[in-house]
Amino acid sequence: MKKLVSFVYILCFCFLLFSCSKQQNIRTLTVGIEENLPPYSYYQSDDSNGSVKASDYRYLNGFYVKFVSLIAEKAGYDKVEFKTCEIENAVENLQNGLIDCFVSKNFSVNQNIIKSNSFFYSNSATLVLRAGSYDPSYSLDDIKNSRISVLKNSPEEKNIVYDNVKIINGFDEIKNCFDKNECDAIVCDSNVARIIRSQSEIPLEYKNYVSYNCENDDYCHYFYVLKSNSSLIDILNLSIAEFTLDKGYKMIEKEIDYFK
Repeated sequence: MKKLVSFVYILCFCFLLFSCSKQQNIRTLTVGIEENLPPYSYYQSDDSNGSVKASDYRYLNGFYVKFVSLIAEKAGYDKVEFKTCEIENAVENLQNGLIDCFVSKNFSVNQNIIKSNSFFYSNSATLVLRAGSYDPSYSLDDIKNSRISVLKNSPEEKNIVYDNVKIINGFDEIKNCFDKNECDAIVCDSNVARIIRSQSEIPLEYKNYVSYNCENDDYCHYFYVLKSNSSLIDILNLSIAEFTLDKGYKMIEKEIDYFK
């Protein structure tokens, strides 16, 4: 009987050692991501449609979530952990080791931060107006005396320099500014514009007033990493190149309602 008990203890001990060893070998990529900027990232109520649990235990989905998960898999990672944070905190979180990388459109960083090759770009900047006020000849100059809203930390915040521009902190607030009669126009990227139009309670029109490619840095999307971790950028760039060759973007767009 004692021999049997000893044998069971040995088996349990070996199993624990194996489990710990296996856990230690799991490669995890910790990614910082903005929490609510559809179609790039957004919360939902359940785990449907490939959503993942973020570090705050809420379900997170969107283009960034699906893209980063696929890139991490190509790069040999076993697991991706998403941590939501604002752009203002991204550099600090990188420097404090809370995240391995941050995913975002182009933004100003210090010399200790480097970015990957661009993996996506918004193809245009878009002017959103109330239906009926839309005119194909409208330009930004035509509405410079109107109440214009732009998203905080967006390229538009930097590029739209009229005196009456209101900086909106968060997608939910800018999405509702027409419904609450707090603005006459919104300037944002084309993907965000489509969502504002689809979710607004009043009819809206929009026009793309500037077309972009990645020669215009403001509308390109990147991974941001500490300069001291440049080997991660090399790995990510290689995976981005492979993903592009595999035509992975079309697969993601089919899975995300906002792109349909």
